[in-house]
Amino acid sequence: MSIPQNGLYYTFDMQKVISVKTDKKRLLVDITSDVEGAVSQSKIDEGIALIFVKHTTCALMISEMEDALEKDILKYFEKEGPKGPFAHTHGGQSHTPSHILSASIGQSVSIPLKNGKMLLGTWQRICLAEFDGPREREIIIQTIE
Repeated sequence: MSIPQNGLYYTFDMQKVISVKTDKKRLLVDITSDVEGAVSQSKIDEGIALIFVKHTTCALMISEMEDALEKDILKYFEKEGPKGPFAHTHGGQSHTPSHILSASIGQSVSIPLKNGKMLLGTWQRICLAEFDGPREREIIIQTIE
């Protein structure tokens, strides 16, 4: 589908949904391979891949994925993250820190495409940051020419 925008046409080639199950309260999940698989099904040679998670207690980020770094990032979120007291509660339990971390980091990343491939740096990986697991998370991948 093409949509005119200021005399230019943008083509939305493909939308794919992937599901990620998490098994801990807080963790990082490398979803790069899943996103690469979806992008490879697209017919777009040059454009953008928009990756969006449909939840308010997790986030998407670009990071290196190495065990010690993952632990350091999660430790940072725990130590420096929101402490409360909080007014927002859900079913008697506060998910406010998860909501604040998610809102601070964001629920989407955009990655340029060239020759049908994502232009990630050597060590860059697309990570789902889970703050309120275990859960099943739905992630939308949209390619735009």
